[in-house]
Amino acid sequence: MGMKNLLLFSILSILTLSVYSQEKRNPVLLAPESGDSLDLGIGTAIIKIYGTSTNNAYSQLELIEFPGYSTPLHLHPLSDEVFYIIEGTLTVYINGETQELQKGSILVIPKGTPHAQGNFTDRKVRVLITLSPSGFENFFVERAAIVKKHPPGTEEYGMKMMKLGETHDIKVLGPSPFEEE
Repeated sequence: MGMKNLLLFSILSILTLSVYSQEKRNPVLLAPESGDSLDLGIGTAIIKIYGTSTNNAYSQLELIEFPGYSTPLHLHPLSDEVFYIIEGTLTVYINGETQELQKGSILVIPKGTPHAQGNFTDRKVRVLITLSPSGFENFFVERAAIVKKHPPGTEEYGMKMMKLGETHDIKVLGPSPFEEE
């Protein structure tokens, strides 16, 4: 049942987002282990579909969050996000409330919506993320390059990440709301 839901979600995401781009495209078929795997230091991003394959209508990636992973409160002025929880429990802060999303949960985050996310369990969390329009997947590519030179938690990493966010549709609104709880 889990893979059936994942497949259905992926198909619906693609069909829904394809209305943004009416140009002819070639089908994309990926094996389960396909994609560009990027070390984020505190997790892994696997880019499954780049916007170049969808005429920039959307992109899709799998985000693996290790225990302790957390984002600051932020929003994306230009991008809608859809999260599908593949494995584990993802904690999200959205609309002023903290919620735990279990395997099989779907969260749609419209552009401009303040949110944060984190993994506060002792197991990894796997999230399939669809981004529309595409482009935000490049944030993860550049973030992985930063991690190679500056480990997470260092001052240099923090400064580079703030600058990277400013150029990739991230507006940081404050620290992680989970730190206050």
